[in-house]
Amino acid sequence: MSLQRLRHRLVDDNPENFVQLQPHVREQLTKKKELWAFFLFAFGYLAWSNTTGSLFQPLLVQQVARNASRLSSNSSLPCPESDALIPEGDRCLVPFGFVHVEPTSYVLLINVVSVWCTIIVSLGTSAFADHGRSSKKLMMTFCTLLAVTTTFMFIAPLKPNVWWLAGLLMVI
Repeated sequence: MSLQRLRHRLVDDNPENFVQLQPHVREQLTKKKELWAFFLFAFGYLAWSNTTGSLFQPLLVQQVARNASRLSSNSSLPCPESDALIPEGDRCLVPFGFVHVEPTSYVLLINVVSVWCTIIVSLGTSAFADHGRSSKKLMMTFCTLLAVTTTFMFIAPLKPNVWWLAGLLMVI
């Protein structure tokens, strides 16, 4: 197969290959160039976001919450750095809303909140992104928001008094 034929099959749109889902619509819903643009975007973006969201961020947020945790027996005392130094029967807790939870549970609860926010935002913006005129603006807005939150994720571990910022940025 020649390079020209391969390019034609992969990139160029052929009107004979159009699927008519709606006979009254004269334009193809998705062009091959749009599909390839999405594939390239997904290759670069989705691998990063899935890796950091499932591996790196929970570890970072858990460690930041662990550094800010207090003993359950005396909330004025910070937790020791080693688990072996925690008094028997005592545990480290961080506030999550109106309750106090362990740092590991804090990460799981933040992850639940993050998934619910993702569902709500996805349902709210998917119709606009798929069929509206503002799809490029939405993509650029969300990519910029991701870049800003990723940048700020490295600030939260440096300042122990803003430990909650790591959890908030994980939700965003």
